[in-house]
Parts: sequence; C-alpha cells; structure tokens
Amino acid sequence: MGNILWSVDKRIYSDKENHTLTITGWAVAREQKICNFSLYGSGKEISFPELSRYERTDVADNLKETKGVKEIKNAGFTIKIPEILQLAQEHESLQLVLLVYPVIFHTRTVCPRL
Repeated sequence: MGNILWSVDKRIYSDKENHTLTITGWAVAREQKICNFSLYGSGKEISFPELSRYERTDVADNLKETKGVKEIKNAGFTIKIPEILQLAQEHESLQLVLLVYPVIFHTRTVCPRL
C-alpha cells in the first residue's frame, strides 16, 4: 500500500466565475507529512490563488485504508484555478501535482491542450 491516500471527488468548470476550474477531494499522508499541491504549465510552476484545506470526517471514519493513520487533519481540499481556458491556450500541458514533502507523489493532467 502506498504512503499517500487520495481521491478527486469533483471537477467543476464555471464560465460565470472567470472560467474557473474547481477541484475537490481529499489527500492523506500515512506518515502525517504535509500534503500540498502545485500547478505546472509546460513543465514550469504556475501559482494558483486559492487552495483551501478542511476536515473530512468521512475519510477518517469510513476508509479502512486510513485505520493505520493516527490522526487525520485537513484531509479535504478545494482548489480553484481561474482562467483555465487561457492557461490551456498558453501551455502545451497543465499538471496538478500532489506533493508530500519531500517526495512528489502523483501528477494529473487537469486540462488537455485545446
């Protein structure tokens, strides 16, 4: 079993909120290291203004994989990436990277080239 447990619950695009892509889910590190996210466009880091973390009691209470984790804090996340269409035009690829310090765990393409 891996050192990171994670899931993306929803991806929602809104053209009414500055063409924002909102991604929600949860991420837990078994060693209780810090999980964080970075956004890369064409291999270069891009800042995104909004990442919020919050409690997810459903993750702590219902997943058998989390039983070995002593304490689960702020497993939930919401990431808002505004102007996703513009970013997709400016970059060949966009990747959202989940980082567990000091190791990179997973990358996911969030918007293919248009």
